[in-house]
Amino acid sequence: MKFSQGQVVFIIFFLIVFIAALAWSFLRDKNTSGKHFKGAWRILLFFLLIMVSMSLLIRYSGRF
Repeated sequence: MKFSQGQVVFIIFFLIVFIAALAWSFLRDKNTSGKHFKGAWRILLFFLLIMVSMSLLIRYSGRF
């Protein structure tokens, strides 16, 4: 699928603006996020472990 030149320009412009907005938002909230989200990495790790466990269980459950 080929993109037109206008679509490519829009994609590039959108990505630049989106990444800039994300960076601006992160830098603005960086000081307060440490206070409010202590231990959030544990929850993220827990959900990642559950997802990996479920995918491994689904993948290898048919082989027994």
